[in-house]
Amino acid sequence: MSRLKSRLQTPEKEKGFGYYEFPLFFFLLITSLGLMPNRLLDANAMTVYLISYRLGLQSRALVGTVFFLFTDKITSRQIYVVSVIALMLLLMLIAILLGVFIRRSPYEVRSSVEIFALLFVAAPWSITYLTGLNFGSFDTYLFIIALLIVVFLKSPYLRWGIPVLTLLAMAIHQGFFFSFFPALAILILYEAYQYHTNDRSIAGYILFFVTCLTSLALFFTFQYLQTPLPFSNVNEFVDYLSDYADFELSYAMLDSLYFVSFSEYYRGFVQPVMKLYALPFALTILAFSLPLIVLFVYFWKNTIKSAESIVLRLIFLLSALASLVFLPVTYLLNDWDRYGSIIMSCQFILAFYFIYSRVPGALEVTQKIGQFFQEHPIILFLLLIFFSSIKFAVVTTDFSAYANLDTAKEVIFKYYESRKFDHFLM
Repeated sequence: MSRLKSRLQTPEKEKGFGYYEFPLFFFLLITSLGLMPNRLLDANAMTVYLISYRLGLQSRALVGTVFFLFTDKITSRQIYVVSVIALMLLLMLIAILLGVFIRRSPYEVRSSVEIFALLFVAAPWSITYLTGLNFGSFDTYLFIIALLIVVFLKSPYLRWGIPVLTLLAMAIHQGFFFSFFPALAILILYEAYQYHTNDRSIAGYILFFVTCLTSLALFFTFQYLQTPLPFSNVNEFVDYLSDYADFELSYAMLDSLYFVSFSEYYRGFVQPVMKLYALPFALTILAFSLPLIVLFVYFWKNTIKSAESIVLRLIFLLSALASLVFLPVTYLLNDWDRYGSIIMSCQFILAFYFIYSRVPGALEVTQKIGQFFQEHPIILFLLLIFFSSIKFAVVTTDFSAYANLDTAKEVIFKYYESRKFDHFLM
């Protein structure tokens, strides 16, 4: 370890801005364009844009409220344009951050960080889920905010804006608490710990507890303290919202949020859909991501082993186990594609951050991983080709491919009929 530390400042002619950023951005852009629909297809993703604070305190209402500041009627075209802009901003932010992480990494591990970056942009379960059936979902905005929090963390002044960013994220979707927030909370804790010998540590711990308590309070507020709606059933609610949209609304989505009990929704809809295609879809993606899972198991195992203190070992252990927070929510909500992708992205975020922070244990294991791929370039080449190609395969882009369509319609329509929807939308 001492040998690695002594070589961290090895000089090298720095690559200017754009050397890494432009190729990464164009790769992400080309991949996204290949998967992006030419119009919004998911009624669930569009319907949620109609929820606003005109109905009182409601979850997921911030985006819709902003839309209604500029228009009296939300159209599918407006949502599509904003979704494209948001996705482009996300891709640019990812490319810039990856470029910074690579450029500012120690010379001895720079090629290894480049390999990590390539694996991330090529991974089938990273950000490409935002360009398929989930295109237009609020996850894009949450991802942007999560990356901004990562940026703010390294600034002694901007970091105090993290609670505000967390507030925005929770107002967009309280699912942020179970998705990106656990990984971000670990990074806030790490920043507080690494300055444990001076006053900056106290400020860091204050920020950690304020952010965590604020996020917890916001989650319970948006989840359990919503203003009751002045509608007796989902059909009345849809009739009201339809005056403000030019597209068909999802009865099922609104019903699950405001009217049906969770137990009835879970038994009547989640369980049948899970058995039909959601679980097979998730297991297939999991199998395709096995190389990355092995990589992260190796990364965290060795990082924990080489940690210089008990606290740092605990932080790395929490990083490795952060994914477990998703599992109950993923199982209960049947969002295997969404949360599975966030798990993979958060693992990369954590690894990149510790490498960027020049944590010795993370640097050593990163160097070993890089050396392995440099000694076996054919393995890296095949992985990148495999990951990049399966992004476009039906088995990774269309979960309905795992079930007979007629059977799926029968099961879903049976549930819709039990809820007495005025209109069935598949």
